[in-house]
Amino acid sequence: MNVINRRLISTPKIQVSKEALMQIAVIKENDLTLAGPDFRIAISGKGCDGFNYKTFFDKKNDDDFAVITSNGIRIILDPFSAFYLQDATLEYYQDFDQNIEGFQVTNLNQSKFGKKFWNSNKELIPPLK
Repeated sequence: MNVINRRLISTPKIQVSKEALMQIAVIKENDLTLAGPDFRIAISGKGCDGFNYKTFFDKKNDDDFAVITSNGIRIILDPFSAFYLQDATLEYYQDFDQNIEGFQVTNLNQSKFGKKFWNSNKELIPPLK
C-alpha cells in the first residue's frame, strides 16, 4: 500500500466561517456520540471540474493533518486530501426558502485540478513513498 509522504506536505490553510464554527460547536454539543471525534474534510471523488468534498465527524488517525481554529475546534484531513486542499474555505449555509442547508468546502486551487490534470503537470501528483 502506497502512503503519501507526510514530510513533503505542508499543513493546509483552511479559513472557517463564523457560521461553520458555530454549527460544528452546536452539533458536537447536542450529539453526545461526537464528544471525541473531530470534524473531517475529505476528498470524496473527482469530476471534470475538479474534486468533490465531504465533511463528517471522525476520529483522528496518526497520519492525519490537523487544523486548529481560533475557537479550538480541530479540523482533520487525511494526507491525500491535505495535499490537494492546501488553501480552502469552509462555510455553512442555511436557507430554508431555497432548501439549502449544509457545509460547503471551497478549494481555492480547484481550477488546477480539472480534467486529467496529472497528465500535464506531474507536480500535482502527490508524493508516494
